[in-house]
Amino acid sequence: MWVLSARFRVSLFAAVLGAVAGRRAFAVLPMGPFYIDFKFGSTEVYYRDLTERTLHDFVELWKKMNSHPVCIVGHSDAGEASEELSRARAEWVKDQLVALDIPPSLITIEAETHSDVPDPRIRRVEIILR
Repeated sequence: MWVLSARFRVSLFAAVLGAVAGRRAFAVLPMGPFYIDFKFGSTEVYYRDLTERTLHDFVELWKKMNSHPVCIVGHSDAGEASEELSRARAEWVKDQLVALDIPPSLITIEAETHSDVPDPRIRRVEIILR
């Protein structure tokens, strides 16, 4: 499974806009949502380095977007099926973002459980600018 940092996700709109204007789109911000993947049944992340880079990329975007509110959505799949685990994953990400200077008052948390499909791609947290 290939996992790409938000750093490598490019806004198609900005790229097309640059092409239409006859220029390259040089300073394209990474677009969200940003994803953090977790191991089965836990709040331990896969790819520690990638997770840190993704969090830093998100904070950089957040600062450039004039400090918009942030929504963190935790997910668990059918094998885990636990709203508590989904919420714990989202809380872990919130703690990381607060440590990177995002005020907790701007962060909301949601938890979703997907009980129909056991799929490792669902074991994640989404970080979204509102």
